[in-house]
Amino acid sequence: MKRKSFLTSLIIVLLAALPSAALAGSAVLHWQSNSDSDLGGYRIYYGTQSRHYGPYIPVDKAVSEYTLNGLVDGRTYYFALTAVDTSGNESGFSAEVSKTIVSGSTDIPIPLPASGAYGNITGGDQSHVNEVMFNFAGSPGNLAVSYQAWDVDNNQEVKIVLNGQVLGFAPKTGNNQWGATQTLILPDAYVIDSGTNVLEFKETHSSWGWGVRNVAMVNLTSSYIPLPASGAYGNITGGDQSHVNGAMFSFAGSPGNLEVGYEAWDVDNGQEVQIVLNGHVLGYAPVTGNGKWGTTQTLILPDEYVSDSGTNILKFSNTHNPPNKWEWGVRNVSLVNLADVYIPLPASGSYGQIKGGDQAHVNEALFSFAGSPGNLEVGYEAWDVDNGQEVQIVLNGHVLGYAPVTGNEKWGTTQTLILPDEYVSDSGTNILKFSNTHNPPNKWEWGVRNIQIK
Repeated sequence: MKRKSFLTSLIIVLLAALPSAALAGSAVLHWQSNSDSDLGGYRIYYGTQSRHYGPYIPVDKAVSEYTLNGLVDGRTYYFALTAVDTSGNESGFSAEVSKTIVSGSTDIPIPLPASGAYGNITGGDQSHVNEVMFNFAGSPGNLAVSYQAWDVDNNQEVKIVLNGQVLGFAPKTGNNQWGATQTLILPDAYVIDSGTNVLEFKETHSSWGWGVRNVAMVNLTSSYIPLPASGAYGNITGGDQSHVNGAMFSFAGSPGNLEVGYEAWDVDNGQEVQIVLNGHVLGYAPVTGNGKWGTTQTLILPDEYVSDSGTNILKFSNTHNPPNKWEWGVRNVSLVNLADVYIPLPASGSYGQIKGGDQAHVNEALFSFAGSPGNLEVGYEAWDVDNGQEVQIVLNGHVLGYAPVTGNEKWGTTQTLILPDEYVSDSGTNILKFSNTHNPPNKWEWGVRNIQIK
């Protein structure tokens, strides 16, 4: 049978046991309609084991919601959807979603905004022991939600799910305390623009105390700092202390890879300040001196994570706040003009921190080149590489490997490295980075020269 290429987003709008029947529950499934002209209908599959389903239920093509009845209380069910064309060809399965039926639960989604406190809260609501769900109408582009969490004991206790897609977890709070207001991007890829969306806060430890309150959609335009932003934001001694947990910036997208430049302040370890684009973790700000600003850093914003025609959100988040009030900060955050920053290939010159030579590229040297279909290859020479993980080589944000060890203060032989087609932008600008992993704070000598695409 021909398998059509078909992608659909299946979400659970309601999955709750009916209080009137101790052994029977119901599920309401909602999905984004397929727009193919030859769509014949849908098939709903479900079962009690992941990807092991019983006979399908045929559904008319005009339908985008279906109620399943007679589900057994206490049992977990798994659901998936396919589309069928007018010739009888069936698509592959949609993403799978699952739910445990809980008798007497209050899993009917609460419309946003919702200022009330829900969860398993001492002296308060105890009717949402396992989870609480909220619904909202979608709209095009990335959206964001704000909330406060209560009594979160570890960083994987309270899972946050949008339309069946895991977005992350609520950060830790003090014991029996409400944490600071958090904001979370709802990526456009997971939002049903013209239908109902379901946002779920799920307690992974079942009977632990927890809660959420003040859950609301965020106006991106008014809430984020537009780029470029030269100011300093964070939890800065003698400066800004209004962004203790994180600072978020907005910018308009455009096709192709982009890059951001920034400086970080008082970063104590390599996983303190996390950098996130539209909900995707890109990496972490490097360590700086205590109470000091580091050198200017650059970071690729991969095209696959950038909304070309919408608003994008770049977030610098201190992973230790709350509840600890670690100091940190960012400043001079701006999008980088690739043509002004990168050295075009081929480049015969020597770059790095070279004795008696170039010292303008202490941390890294970045090169640009136009892509083309298929695997490419780069040739280069490295200087004064002391160990096998000193000089890292990165293509468009993907680590390819490391330059081999050379003699002390000597140039090594010519090396070649494959640039995989999957990481190369065939029709755009590509960035190849040679980065000394020990700078800063240590000023190790290193260098590269004679870089060319073969």
